[in-house]
Amino acid sequence: MKHNGLTFLTKWFNKTIIILFTGWMPLILLGALNDQNLNPWGLTPLILKLVITGIIMYLVIFKTPLKHWVVRYRFWLVSLLTITAIIWQFMLVFNISAPIGFDVGTIHQSLVNHKVASGYLSLNPNNFFLFYFQHTILNLFNLSPSWINVNLLNLVCLDLSLGLNAVSIYVLNHRALLPLLILQDILMLLLVQVIVPYSDVMVLPFVSLMILGFVIAEKGKNTFLKYYGVVVCAIGALSTYLMKPSSIIFILAVLLWMLFNFSAVAMTRKKVMNYVIAAGLFGIIFFGGVSSFKHFEYHDKLVNVTKDQGEPATHFMAMGVSDRGGWNAEQVAKTQAMKTNKERSDYSQKIIQQRFKEYGIIGFIQFFINKNYANTSDGTFGWYHGDEPYIVKPAKTKLQSIFYEQGTHFHDYQFLAQIFWIMNILLLGLGFAMVDKYTQIFRLAIMGGLLFLLLFEGGRSRYLIQFLPLMLMLNALTFAAAKEKLKQLKMVFSSQ
Repeated sequence: MKHNGLTFLTKWFNKTIIILFTGWMPLILLGALNDQNLNPWGLTPLILKLVITGIIMYLVIFKTPLKHWVVRYRFWLVSLLTITAIIWQFMLVFNISAPIGFDVGTIHQSLVNHKVASGYLSLNPNNFFLFYFQHTILNLFNLSPSWINVNLLNLVCLDLSLGLNAVSIYVLNHRALLPLLILQDILMLLLVQVIVPYSDVMVLPFVSLMILGFVIAEKGKNTFLKYYGVVVCAIGALSTYLMKPSSIIFILAVLLWMLFNFSAVAMTRKKVMNYVIAAGLFGIIFFGGVSSFKHFEYHDKLVNVTKDQGEPATHFMAMGVSDRGGWNAEQVAKTQAMKTNKERSDYSQKIIQQRFKEYGIIGFIQFFINKNYANTSDGTFGWYHGDEPYIVKPAKTKLQSIFYEQGTHFHDYQFLAQIFWIMNILLLGLGFAMVDKYTQIFRLAIMGGLLFLLLFEGGRSRYLIQFLPLMLMLNALTFAAAKEKLKQLKMVFSSQ
């Protein structure tokens, strides 16, 4: 009876994931369709030219004998697109890099002046690993901390992440590799945050490494490979947590999945021993690494970080339930003026309690609906939204005219980025028919990330960048199912 009960719980858990995920995606889609980036006013003839070019290419490729040649050499063509995208990224870094404000700018100043680092990292110890990562890599290659150099490092982080994603997908399902590569190539062309050297992008290779380690541990054909995967996963998870703690949501999704699907595993003494060893390996690397780095953080000779000056976790939750749920200058100023952790924690808890009293249940539901829109609607991932000052100098080159707010084609860029974002959300929602262990874990992790942004500091889609590997890989794995669903919908509408 217990086994049957657990089996029922497993089935219920899997159905709940699908119901919640397919219910959440339409809400995000509605927000994306309502975003100002889709406003046709302000578009230039460039968009019309691109649309006409796209239609002609589609007709030539898919409605002529050329289709067979394209299908035959599809991986070569996608490889050519990838090379083109990489060249484009380098052009962006060298042509549009410029100083950016707030945390990004302060960390850059810290690389130049370590006295700035001591004060900033004492108040923001969560960015210590990010600072030290940039400092170490720049020193390793004897590079100056110029904006172009840190942006080149940022570019490498992004592309390394995309490469690791490709390896993971190839191992899980090689048929899903092509759609992943196409999606990633388009992302490379549109993601202007390659010139924003911050943890949003720099955490991505560690997130992808964490996922790859999990895949190796799952798919390894022998015990050595499985343990090797656990070690890789633990190193990725450790680096992810130190760089951006919220990005570790994938590991929490795996643990939750294992908890609810435990009954589906036929346990033997050997399997129990393997699980114990794997858990021990992961725990030693992860928790030992966190403890060691925290000790290093406060005993490093490069910068002097003062203990107990950073904001508590409740501070970010308090900001998450205030105004639009984003960064709040007043709360930050008051929190940093307080001398002890207890004072800061008590102040943040007081704000949270006040919000509960002010909003009530109905008010909080409305607040979270609005915040979900603010968190997910913008397909540019918050470019020129928050963290001001952004780039304020006039656009002088063609590339700057696309990506600088003052540029002639800036709204064209917003429009194209929004279309790509809408396409991704559609694929996420339409692929619900593809249900297996890995797609469910990805869905669970994405929902966990979205929930985190609802509860903590959010208010703009920049915070979604850290979850892009999850979204890209899920879209790749469910692409065939989404494509089939689109065909079915087309037949339904055609018959009416």
